[in-house]
Amino acid sequence: MINRFHVQHLTMICFIILFFASCSKENMHPAPVPEPELPQRTIIGYLCGDNDLSSEINEKITVLQQGMQNMGQTENHLIVYADYNDKMPKLIEITSDNIILLKQYVEQNSASAANFAEILKTIMTDFPAKSYGLICFSHANGWLPQGALNNPQRFATANYTNVDQSAVQNIFDDNGNEMTLSDFSAAIPSMQNGDKFEFIIFEMCYMSGIEVAYELRNKTRYIISSAAEILSNGFVEIYPEHLSDLFASVPLLQNFACAYFDYRNGLSSTARSATVSLINTDKMEDLANIAGEIYDSEANINIDNIQHFNRNKYHLFFDLSDYIQTMANPQQLTNYQNIISQIIEYQAATPKFMTGYPYSFIINNHCGITTYIKQSQFPYLNSEYDKTAWSQAINSTK
Repeated sequence: MINRFHVQHLTMICFIILFFASCSKENMHPAPVPEPELPQRTIIGYLCGDNDLSSEINEKITVLQQGMQNMGQTENHLIVYADYNDKMPKLIEITSDNIILLKQYVEQNSASAANFAEILKTIMTDFPAKSYGLICFSHANGWLPQGALNNPQRFATANYTNVDQSAVQNIFDDNGNEMTLSDFSAAIPSMQNGDKFEFIIFEMCYMSGIEVAYELRNKTRYIISSAAEILSNGFVEIYPEHLSDLFASVPLLQNFACAYFDYRNGLSSTARSATVSLINTDKMEDLANIAGEIYDSEANINIDNIQHFNRNKYHLFFDLSDYIQTMANPQQLTNYQNIISQIIEYQAATPKFMTGYPYSFIINNHCGITTYIKQSQFPYLNSEYDKTAWSQAINSTK
C-alpha cells in the first residue's frame, strides 16, 4: 500500500527526471554559431616579371608594404604573386608589419591562363572577402595579337595563314609567352553570388581600349588603365600613400588615378608623360548599341586627323570619341556623349607624350578610351580585330 509520502517522493523523482531530460534535449541542439564576418576586401597583385621588368618587382613589393604600414592593422588582405627572370615565382602576403611567404613555386609560365586561374582560385579560397580587387603588372599591348604592335605588317603577308594561331596573344609576358585577352577574362573567377571584382588596375601599356573594357564588362566593375604606354616605374610613387584608397569600403579609385596623374604631370621633360582612365563597365552594352548604329554610317576617314596614342610610324590606338564624332550625326553624338560620360568617371593626359623620343606626339584629345580603326594595309590584323568581342558586338547591331 502506497502512502502519501511515497506518492510525493515519486512525484518529485519524476519531476527531476523530466527536468534533466528536458535540459539534455536542449543541449543536443545548441544555438547555431554565426558565420565569422568576412574582411571587406582581398586585393590580389599579379606581378608577371619573368622579362626585362624583373628588376621592378621587389621595388613594387617594398612600396606596397609601405602602403600597408601606413594603413596599420587591418582585417583586409594583400596577396601578391611575383615572378622573376632570375628566380622562382612565389606567393606572399603583405601585412602592415611583415612579408609572409605563402608558397614557393617551381618554374612555371605565369602568362598561362590555366596557371593564372589556379593562382586566383587559391587566393580567393584561402583569403575570402566580401569583395576583390586585382592589380596586374607586366607587358601588354591591349587587344593586339602578339607582335602586332611592333610589326603589324606580319599580319598582311601571304604567310599569315601559316602562323600558329595559338601565338596570337597579348597580355603578360613570361619569357616570350603571353596570354590572350579573352583567356585573361575567362580565367577571372566569378564569385558565388555572381558579383564582379571591384576593380582591375593595369600597370600595363595600352589597356584603356574599348576592346579590353568590353571583354571585361562581366568580370569587373571598374578598370584603371592607360591609353598610351605606362612609363617606368608605374604606380610606385603613389602606393605608399594611396594603397589605402583601394581598401576603402567603397574604393576611392578616382583619388588613386588622380594621384598618379598629378605625380606624373608634376615632372618635367620626357618624364611628364602619362594618360590614365577610370572606366565604369556597367554601360558597355549600351555603348556597343550606340556605336554600332554610328559605325553603320562609317565613311572613308583620314585617320591622320584622329588622335593616336602609340609611338610608331603607323597608328593602332585611336581616341574613341575623336573617331566617333567624325561619323555621328548630331543626335547620335548626343546619345554617345551621354553614355560615355557615365562610363569614363575620370580621365587625364599630359599635353605631350615622350618629348624628344622618336614618334613622340601631342595629346589634343583624350576621352579615356581608345579603339582600333581598320586600315587597308593591315587586312589580316583587321581580320583578327573582327574576332574581338567588341567588334562582334557592334557588328551585330548594324
